[in-house]
Amino acid sequence: MSWKEFLSETVSRLGTFEKEAPETFAGFATMAERAKRDGVLGKQTKEFIALGMAVSTRCDSCIGFHVRALVNLKTTRAEMVDALTMIAYMGGGPAVTYSAKALEAFDEFNAQTFPTTKAVSPCATGQPAPNNGRGAQRGRRPSPADNPRTPDRGTI
Repeated sequence: MSWKEFLSETVSRLGTFEKEAPETFAGFATMAERAKRDGVLGKQTKEFIALGMAVSTRCDSCIGFHVRALVNLKTTRAEMVDALTMIAYMGGGPAVTYSAKALEAFDEFNAQTFPTTKAVSPCATGQPAPNNGRGAQRGRRPSPADNPRTPDRGTI
């Protein structure tokens, strides 16, 4: 997939929708302008937060928009990888795969070519995925006690 073409198509679709719902887009633009202002948090930090949300919600368009913004803010590939590592840690397997998409978009928007390495899924190695204290251990069913942030809802 070409991220540049994908975002161009997305912008076109959004333009069509905006013509039908101008008040919605005006309100969203006002909210976005305020949220993106430099403040206690800088623009880059805010874009990294937005990227984390985009990866977590699995929104390809959002990933593209926020990665492109990060490239325009002169984000380095090392900064991107560091942020994506945290995003993947917090989001587990789905965040890892969508972080890989975000890195792909970063490389395309940054117009640089980097060597690739073959990624190996923990599932493909035959080893159990690490649970970081949040998931089920092998041989027992997960329970809400495995995740202290989840209210007790009984066993799953």
